[in-house]
Amino acid sequence: MESKSNEKDKRLVIYPKVFRISLTWIKIQNDEISVCRNYPIDLTEETANVVSIKKSLMSQHEFANITLLDCSFEEIRDNCYTRGELYWNRRFKFYFVNRAEWNDFIARVNADVKHKKVNHPIQADTSVRPKSTYYPVTMPRTFRRSFTLLKIKNDQIWTYKNLPFNLTEYTANLDHIKKIMSSEYGIENPMVLDRKYKEVRDHSTTRGEIFWNTNHVFYFISRNDWENFYIEPECKFHQVKYKKVNHTTYFDTMRPTYFKSKESHI
Repeated sequence: MESKSNEKDKRLVIYPKVFRISLTWIKIQNDEISVCRNYPIDLTEETANVVSIKKSLMSQHEFANITLLDCSFEEIRDNCYTRGELYWNRRFKFYFVNRAEWNDFIARVNADVKHKKVNHPIQADTSVRPKSTYYPVTMPRTFRRSFTLLKIKNDQIWTYKNLPFNLTEYTANLDHIKKIMSSEYGIENPMVLDRKYKEVRDHSTTRGEIFWNTNHVFYFISRNDWENFYIEPECKFHQVKYKKVNHTTYFDTMRPTYFKSKESHI
């Protein structure tokens, strides 16, 4: 019976939660704050306080007479708010410095310390790295660009549908885009228009992702249809952007082929 009770007591043992924080050691050099090194410390709910942390730094790393600082370089004092995991187990930075150096620095500076420049030393790695026989091959970045197909009906501009294109930095040019329009969508001699219905011509500024991967609207239309619409007297080029643009969809009930028979339409 005694052995069973001992087993139950062992099962009921609750170990305190342990978490790790990192304290950064800083030094005062030429009236400036310089970061030296990070020191990790394991804490629990009971040891997460200023007194225990100072004792840990003294016993593990032999730092005596230190001052703990928060991320704003304000001194952390021992009180009810700075005790426990709730205060220390956060993603904020904590520093520690020699008390005599810090008091002397505060007396000389007489300014807001948190706005002072903090110097971060860079440790140069001078060791020769071994040569690697692995050469990663990456494909060019692909982005999606949508063009709106225009049609001319009854001397009016109609938007027919949006057609998506997959482009890269090398294929984002008018020659490649026109080839896709001709081969995949059957548009003879296509031309591309910008949002003001002006033709986009091949130029160094109209090549690449910077020009095409934007929120601007681009249209395309057969050159023959556009030129016939353009030469009419009442549709001058400078007046095209002010004309009404009609928008249609595949499910437009006004289209004659929408209904299977005229009887269903009646």
